[in-house]
Amino acid sequence: MVSKEIAKAFYEQIPDTRPASEDWGEGAYAFPCDSVDKLGKISFGFGGKRYEIDARDFNAGPETEMTPLTGDDLEDDIAILGDASMKNWYSVFDYGNLAIGFAKAV
Repeated sequence: MVSKEIAKAFYEQIPDTRPASEDWGEGAYAFPCDSVDKLGKISFGFGGKRYEIDARDFNAGPETEMTPLTGDDLEDDIAILGDASMKNWYSVFDYGNLAIGFAKAV
């Protein structure tokens, strides 16, 4: 989940994307399933490092055409990562040092 502005800017780059708020709630988007093969690289970043997500994990499935990235009333520097991103990366949460670590899942 990211800010509504970031979500809108992201989905404007994917042809035939449509808002799916009526189907899945405010801030949701959908695009044709066959667009997944055309997405190229999708990534998120922390501290100047990019973490790639497999595009096939970026669609909730052929029945819904919904995507895992939604917009909400978040500040631009806040994002909530879910299963689509975390299944591609092992995640370690170090509460003592207030740090997060990622390693590529293979």
